[in-house]
Amino acid sequence: MCLNTIYNIGAVLLLCHAVVQAEVTAPPSLVFSANARTCVTESLGLLVIRIRRPSSDKSRMTAAVAYTNGDAYSTTDYANNVTTLTFGRRKRNAYLEVPIIDDLVVESREVFSVTISASGYDDITIKGCINDDDAAVLFDCNRYGVSCKAGVCPPSSPTCDCSSATGRTGYDCGIIQSNINGAGCSGMDCGSNGQCVSDGSTGACVCGSGHYSGDAGKCERKRTTITSCDNNKMTICMNPINLYQPLITVSGYTSTECTANPVGGITDTEDRIPSDIQGQCITVGFSGSCGTYTTTTQGGNVCYTIPYRIQYNPIMLVASDEVVYGNCCVNESRQTISTDAILADTATTFVNKQQESANFLGVKLSATLSNGLAISNPVPLNQIYRLCLNIADDGFSYLGLIRIIVHNGQTDSSRKEAVVYGNDGCSDESGKSIVHSYPSRVSDTQICMQYRPGYFRPGPAAVVHDMNYKLCLSEDQAGCELTTCGVTGNRKKRQTNDGRVESTANTTVYFEDDITAASQTNGDTSVFPTAKSCLHEMPVMFPAIIVVCIVALILLLIIVYMCFLLMKNRRKQEDEDNEVKSQKSRMSHRY
Repeated sequence: MCLNTIYNIGAVLLLCHAVVQAEVTAPPSLVFSANARTCVTESLGLLVIRIRRPSSDKSRMTAAVAYTNGDAYSTTDYANNVTTLTFGRRKRNAYLEVPIIDDLVVESREVFSVTISASGYDDITIKGCINDDDAAVLFDCNRYGVSCKAGVCPPSSPTCDCSSATGRTGYDCGIIQSNINGAGCSGMDCGSNGQCVSDGSTGACVCGSGHYSGDAGKCERKRTTITSCDNNKMTICMNPINLYQPLITVSGYTSTECTANPVGGITDTEDRIPSDIQGQCITVGFSGSCGTYTTTTQGGNVCYTIPYRIQYNPIMLVASDEVVYGNCCVNESRQTISTDAILADTATTFVNKQQESANFLGVKLSATLSNGLAISNPVPLNQIYRLCLNIADDGFSYLGLIRIIVHNGQTDSSRKEAVVYGNDGCSDESGKSIVHSYPSRVSDTQICMQYRPGYFRPGPAAVVHDMNYKLCLSEDQAGCELTTCGVTGNRKKRQTNDGRVESTANTTVYFEDDITAASQTNGDTSVFPTAKSCLHEMPVMFPAIIVVCIVALILLLIIVYMCFLLMKNRRKQEDEDNEVKSQKSRMSHRY
């Protein structure tokens, strides 16, 4: 019976061993990692997506690339001809380059999906998004050298009043209503931004305010384009300016080196200006005779911003001039990942056009009013606003704050800053004045705090929030715990630079100020994760099988011991019986 029991338990143990062996040796699927969403400005022409594989896979391999249309279509918005992605031997990163079609049509942001698949890997799907930048400067009859063709120009309106010009229409009262879609317009297509006018057998497209004649006569040409960007210089074109011919300079510099020239007069030896550009262009180095421009460096990406001024009156700076903030970013491989031409109207003190401008590490930092509505204009000084930091990379499960500094964006002796959240969780004396509520944890992946508006003097009516944060996996949660103001000791030490992943996100908030020449519309600063290898979760059944096997082994040892005692007692009893028999035998043979 004991032998049968032992044999049965032995079979169980052999089965457990086989199952454990299967659990241990069965290779899990490998996992690609990438930004959940990667965006690019349409005029850049190329969307670059970084894909990373685990460090354990060092062989040369090829992955398949598949595309799914969303708002963006492969026939009109992007090209789907890149169908494979190759990882070199011992190379963790591969870069997928998706060609973007610049259609010169004003659109909202468009999205499509890219799926990467390979043998032994789980599929990964990434959202690609295209930020449209097809826009143009609006007509303003109050500008120097601009006038109404009929009617009058009201001092409070950029468009002409045609009420006194009978039969006239259009932003400059230049269209005779009876000529719209006349006999000569047969077969002509001016697009949605213009209309055909004919006073006989020949028609012509008259473009609406803010648009110019583009391909095939359609009214669709964009206003500003950053045609090239690298880690040394940027080329920007105002395309085309054939109506006003203003002076375009790098803000604050009036030398010929810092002034844009018509495309026809530019000898571009580096091919930085596309052939279809019709306006004025200028190439500016990030450090040189037109100024030195500081960089924003986060998560391996470097971004540069240069301000340009479009001056309509050649001898005077006026409120109807425009300011363009040219912005471009390059990644750690020195590939251009983002460009923007942000147009600010100095007369109305808000930005007409602003887009997501850079890819950073791990989080999304957003600024809202206290009621949760997005900030779309400069904030009044009596209005509380809110900043929230959210994890944008699903590979991390916990978010922590190390330090928050508010500053005026300067880097030299004019720099001013205030600590609003320090290593001990407290602000300094200067930071207290703008803290409405200290950071609080909304969830494991979100931290928010509220601010009272305030900015430095002298300086612009704006502050830059630099948030130094830490991202942790579930097992490292203790290293991401929020520090409470006034707590010292070990909690304070956890806020120092010992995290698994640590970086800084920033956003700028602008405030109302009558003496400030130009302000920007506030908006989200989107930041995205650096690709990383993910830890595989241990299967749920594996620990249970280990426990069952251990219990079975203990039972086996108990049964073997009991069988040993039983056999020992049985042998003792047999010895006693044999002794009794021997004594009886000796007594029966005494005589």
